[in-house]
Amino acid sequence: MSEGSPRPPTMVRAFEVVSIISLALAVIFGGAADIGGALFQIGMLVLILLVSRGGYAWARWLMLILLFFGFLMIAATMLWQPDLYREAYWGGSFLEQAATALLYVLAFAQVWLLLRPEMGAWIRSRASVRTAAN
Repeated sequence: MSEGSPRPPTMVRAFEVVSIISLALAVIFGGAADIGGALFQIGMLVLILLVSRGGYAWARWLMLILLFFGFLMIAATMLWQPDLYREAYWGGSFLEQAATALLYVLAFAQVWLLLRPEMGAWIRSRASVRTAAN
């Protein structure tokens, strides 16, 4: 950030920390097992930083859409292929199961933080800084 840029509010920093922890857990437990998964995780990191540091509204909405589709895919798998769901999400060791539960909690926390009024205010303030700089 430039010299005159304000520090991100606590809510924005909390989003950044929760998101990076979630991303790290996903990578540790197989989210980057192939090149496609690795590229997806890198893309998510870029989105996290575009929201938290850049204050780009489109990145915020794209993250919300991706999280929504992730929840939708998990719910669909739970309903229509419960055996596959149990095997894929809960079939591993206790540590993997704990990480899965923590990832669910962190994903809901990400959505909650992204929808907070403080996040909207931060994004609007960053947009006005970018507009003034041009």
